[in-house]
Amino acid sequence: MQQGNGAGGAKPMGMMNNDAGGNNRWKTWQSDADIPSRKILIQHILRLFQQRKPTETKEWQQKLPDFVLRLEEAVYRGARSKEEYCNEATLEARLQAVARIMVARPKGAPGGPGPGGPGAPSSAGR
Repeated sequence: MQQGNGAGGAKPMGMMNNDAGGNNRWKTWQSDADIPSRKILIQHILRLFQQRKPTETKEWQQKLPDFVLRLEEAVYRGARSKEEYCNEATLEARLQAVARIMVARPKGAPGGPGPGGPGAPSSAGR
């Protein structure tokens, strides 16, 4: 695994780094090389949902792939390393944490579930 910025010694990934010009840049472990791993994890997350709720409505089943993509994106962006991202032992807890944040956001907010998504809170009783 690659760590550090390649010049000036290793730095913790995901930490802000000041370059010589005074500009702040975020260093991250994420790259296009992660796409195969991401596809595998997306399929794993999809299977988790399908196993937990195999008899859900057709509407839920149609919305699930988009919801899973948004969950995976948030888990990917929030992970501090590829090892953390790929850790299946902690995946469900990380998915639950991301889903709680998504549900807590107002409908239509950037990154939120939007109206009627599988993770969207019910509007009944409001």
